Amino acid sequence: MRRAETVAAPIVRKAYRVSSIVRPTPIAPPALRPGDAVGLIAPASPFDRPRFEAGVAFLKALGFEPVWEESLFEADAYLAGPDERRLAELQRMARDPDIRAVLAVRGGYGTMRLLPDLDFAGIAGQPKIWIGFSDFTALHLAFQARTGLTTIHGPQLVTLPAAPAEAVERLLRLVARPEPLGTLFPEPAACWRPGAVSGWLLPANLTLLCCLLGTAYLPDLKGAILCLEDTGEAAYRIDRMLTHLELAGVFDRAAGLVAGQFTLNTDDPQTYAALVERRFKEIALRHGLPLLGGAPFGHLDANYPVPVGVRARLDADAGELTVLDPCVH
Repeated sequence: MRRAETVAAPIVRKAYRVSSIVRPTPIAPPALRPGDAVGLIAPASPFDRPRFEAGVAFLKALGFEPVWEESLFEADAYLAGPDERRLAELQRMARDPDIRAVLAVRGGYGTMRLLPDLDFAGIAGQPKIWIGFSDFTALHLAFQARTGLTTIHGPQLVTLPAAPAEAVERLLRLVARPEPLGTLFPEPAACWRPGAVSGWLLPANLTLLCCLLGTAYLPDLKGAILCLEDTGEAAYRIDRMLTHLELAGVFDRAAGLVAGQFTLNTDDPQTYAALVERRFKEIALRHGLPLLGGAPFGHLDANYPVPVGVRARLDADAGELTVLDPCVH
């Protein structure tokens, strides 16, 4: 008797609801004015004192008044002091009515340890501008989930002096002018998959986004234009994290995708960067997402600011990401 031929069943990809936390109504903080106080916080790792002083001088030259607490300089291994110190510092800056903006000194690790004890109601009730990137992603995501407050993924104090003048000028426009910035990047990014879509902006460090999956600090990602970056990772780890997001249903909820800068831990960056690009393209194709690549944000001097939570238009064919809402009022 002839054995029946076995036919492999097609793969069915089930869409999962990655988060049920509906984003609160967006809140735009008041615009920053010349002479305003900018609170400096270290919610993650310790930092180099000379780079701190250079950042303070740079901030003063821009016309703002940096404010910090002496405990800012504490260090406990890879943390800028114990959780209690870092949390209290953040909360005091959030509650101080004279502080109009809060700027992270650096990233590293440790911000997500503070999330369970943050006073989100107080932060939403006294909105101000919050700026940072890398480990600061924990606050960007948590604020979107719990407050709706518009924040800015952008240079931190110790990286600000090395930023190109155009990136600094765009940051100043975002924090000081109650009008949409328009196109975010100075030159068109690479079109890795064509298409155009409108949505809300969510720039994030890839590692931190993965770490907050399944927590109460990740908003529903429906309609998000995900802008991802990371540093110091091997290509296979980038692949693994992107696969994690895919299996969790993130790309079923997103509207579009932007790959920023991925500085890889390898002796052959060109070969492994091509592998990362290929993985992004595979995911975008499978989920029907327009995709920009090589956008100038992330762990490099030219870290152009990207607002968090505002409406935007992604036109991959034109290589453009355009902000449709002001970040401040």
